[in-house]
Amino acid sequence: MDEIYEYGASQLFAEVAFEIALEHNDLLGASNHLDSTSISVCREYEKGSPTAIKLTHEFSKDYRPDLKQAVLSLIVNDPSTIPLWMEPLDGNSSDKKSFHETIKKVKNFQKQIDLGKDFKWIADAALYSNDKLLKQNDYL
Repeated sequence: MDEIYEYGASQLFAEVAFEIALEHNDLLGASNHLDSTSISVCREYEKGSPTAIKLTHEFSKDYRPDLKQAVLSLIVNDPSTIPLWMEPLDGNSSDKKSFHETIKKVKNFQKQIDLGKDFKWIADAALYSNDKLLKQNDYL
């Protein structure tokens, strides 16, 4: 587990997922769906390393403001719905900010593996804002 943490769980997940999708050419479609969910934590945890996600009391998507939470961001590719990217985030992460950061990370990863393919992005309203839409035209 320590080695996975040091390497990067999201990086490892993406390498495995993209490898599977690329091996089976019919799995990799033209669009990605991005969303996040909160995960409630029912007990106290010791503080981890400074780079570990922070469990916080913030807006709770599952209506449990009494519990600390983390956020999990997930991207699935259409039409196969194969998960391509998974990323744990701090409990106070805002979709309006994290969605754009996640897309940037995935695009950087695509360059690392020489994918040579751009995706269209589908998400809820948190992805869409005037300042962001005017800069990019690959959101559906």
